Amino acid sequence: MLHTLVMGDNSLLDEGIFELIPNESFGTPTRFRLTDRAKENLQLNEVGKYKSDMARRNLVAADSITAKQLYFNSSEQEQFDRLWNLLMPGTFHAVCNNLKSNGLRQGFACLFHGSPGTGKTESVYQLARKTGRDIMRVDIAQSKSMWYGESEKRIQAIFDHYRSIVRDCKVAPILLFNEADAILGSRKTIVGQNPINKTENAMQNILLQEIERLDGILIATTNLTQNLDKAFERRFLYKIEFRRPMTDARKHIWMSMFPGLTEQESLTLAQEFDLSGGQIENVVRKSIVDHMLNIASESNSEWTLLSNLRRYCREEASYSNDSNRRRVGF
Repeated sequence: MLHTLVMGDNSLLDEGIFELIPNESFGTPTRFRLTDRAKENLQLNEVGKYKSDMARRNLVAADSITAKQLYFNSSEQEQFDRLWNLLMPGTFHAVCNNLKSNGLRQGFACLFHGSPGTGKTESVYQLARKTGRDIMRVDIAQSKSMWYGESEKRIQAIFDHYRSIVRDCKVAPILLFNEADAILGSRKTIVGQNPINKTENAMQNILLQEIERLDGILIATTNLTQNLDKAFERRFLYKIEFRRPMTDARKHIWMSMFPGLTEQESLTLAQEFDLSGGQIENVVRKSIVDHMLNIASESNSEWTLLSNLRRYCREEASYSNDSNRRRVGF
């Protein structure tokens, strides 16, 4: 076997398990080694093993999340800080033990709700990064199936999989139901044999049961403003409404996203335009791209950074009309 490997005539070479290393002195391949693919399959490469395991578990590693400064209104900041302190591993472990000794449920279900672009999803990621918790992200759309009964199996499998991860991890990951509007709404009235309504109600019933017996951390984000089912409202222990940022928060968002602005310019934009953090990011990105392409400065002889940003702010504001939105009240 050794002779055939050296001569390059072996099935292990053909299958990509081994590869030859040319001899620099004579140009004849006389050595061989495992390929990177073989190392990963055999779990001999620790980095490869870690990444492969994370992918298999459908987890986003806490240490892979890019740090980002978030700015909240004072009310949201206070609630976010409280949740952050709770989810720190040491505190969380102590709290869970205390709840258990008092015969109470140990799982924590949280709801982040509010208008689009207010930082709900990014807050979950930064919360995970700061507390050293991986994220198991659930795509609600992928949990639904055209086949009768399959959607219920998928939603149940999500929680079964999460439980197995919690058992194997020293620090429980966060189960994230992102943009969960479709599954948190009011349960449907069944008229006749409507399979869609039956399926959605069945999925919601499973979700309600699993939140009740949760051993870990679930965070759901939603843009819902009025359609949250009352049964879900009772089961979310922490409910944080992400309101549109006030003037001071908007000023800090402008300064953090666009360091080229002065504090006064940032304040001016914050006072003139009631934009969410997501909308401000859109404006900043568009301005940077157009400036790099020399579009703005070439088309307008009176171009200035502030005037350009104002123009983009007006465009962004025209796309959004929140006058008819209603907030969830708890």
